[in-house]
Amino acid sequence: MHAETLPLVSVDLTLFLQMINFAIMIILFRIFFYKPLKKVIEQRRRKISHDISMAESFKKEGVELQKKSEERLELAQLEAKEIISKAIKAAEMERERILLEARASREQLLKQTNSDIERTLDGIRESLAKESIKHSLKVAEKIISDNLDEETNRQLVDKFIRDLRLQSE
Repeated sequence: MHAETLPLVSVDLTLFLQMINFAIMIILFRIFFYKPLKKVIEQRRRKISHDISMAESFKKEGVELQKKSEERLELAQLEAKEIISKAIKAAEMERERILLEARASREQLLKQTNSDIERTLDGIRESLAKESIKHSLKVAEKIISDNLDEETNRQLVDKFIRDLRLQSE
């Protein structure tokens, strides 16, 4: 038994048919699978590209909105500081006005009180003067009626001065 060795590749009609079959399969694969798959991949690539550009656009818009909101916040803070400053100035002016009114009122009250005290003192002086005249008349009357010696006159005058001092205290 002799074994005949067959060649690994034989060039015959089968090889030629297999090559035609392979070429037909590549053409069919290209028509039915590759072109539609390529279209789907291209559409997907465009959609992804569009989504990326939209995301970048939204990101830019977000950054701009953030800048605008930060500017508005900063402006609002400046306005708030200005309002507070104006309120403090208004409060200071009101405080000064109230202090001026209080000082004027105090001055007027002091003048009125001093005037009242002066009138009261004038009344007291007038009253003391009248009392002093009365007592002087009484002393003079007593001196004239008693017409005593000089020692008695001196004692009467000293007693009169003591009485005046006691009355004024």
